Amino acid sequence: MCDACDGALAQLADHLGERGRRLYTLDLEGNRLGSAPFIGQVTNLTSLFLASNHLTSLDTSIGKLVSLQSLVVENNHLTSLPDSLCQCEALTSLHVANNKLTALPAALSRLSCLQSLQLHSNQLSHISLGVCALYDLEELTLGHNQLTVPLAL
Repeated sequence: MCDACDGALAQLADHLGERGRRLYTLDLEGNRLGSAPFIGQVTNLTSLFLASNHLTSLDTSIGKLVSLQSLVVENNHLTSLPDSLCQCEALTSLHVANNKLTALPAALSRLSCLQSLQLHSNQLSHISLGVCALYDLEELTLGHNQLTVPLAL
């Protein structure tokens, strides 16, 4: 486990070396990260915590994290999620609340293990039908968005 939260970390070295390949949990919450291009180098991660940073996007290399089960990126400035996120098919918990999301990836239904999806406090005006295909979903938070049509569950 690598824990660097609540510090003044502004950058993380692009190269994590061998240590990065051995990490299963990476907690970088509460820092000042504007991007996270290193994500694809920590391929064995099961938990990634990047909440309360300054992220405006997630690197497309996140799709390499095929063992990722929990992703927490709430309280950032994300306007979208990369389609490659839907390659993280082991994902059970996705927390992207308090961002600026206007849409979700079209292939979201590929995240068939997803149990918790927190989307509240974004700028979503609609929710794709892919959410309805998430049969293991136990928690879905949608409050404080701009939804105009109710979700047909």
